[in-house]
Amino acid sequence: MKKSDFAQLVADRVHPPSKAESLLRFHENPPGRGVTAERRALAAWISALPQADRANVLHLMDDAIQSAIFGLLVLLDEGEVYRDGEVVGEVQLDYRAATGEVTRLNAPEGEDLHDLYSHALKDRTAD
Repeated sequence: MKKSDFAQLVADRVHPPSKAESLLRFHENPPGRGVTAERRALAAWISALPQADRANVLHLMDDAIQSAIFGLLVLLDEGEVYRDGEVVGEVQLDYRAATGEVTRLNAPEGEDLHDLYSHALKDRTAD
């Protein structure tokens, strides 16, 4: 697996185009027996949203999803962990193929994961 394959996998599986809509539907009709009054009030608010407002909420949710994933990938790209200004460790993201081949997905060489993820999202909207 290459770095770009991993970034595409994240875009496809963690941030599919329908993610914000599925989250909004989840909150519009929260599952379970012990739904809190706060969640019921939120569900009622979501259900009453006009289409234009719902579209705006979906846009904000999609931005929040993208920002969270992007931030995590930046952390992985940086690799080094600092405490009090000193390097105390290193984060390595490795892919181990069934053949035993190991590829470091957050190697400092090549394009960063967060950039590859952004490209994957842009390619999605270009289709």
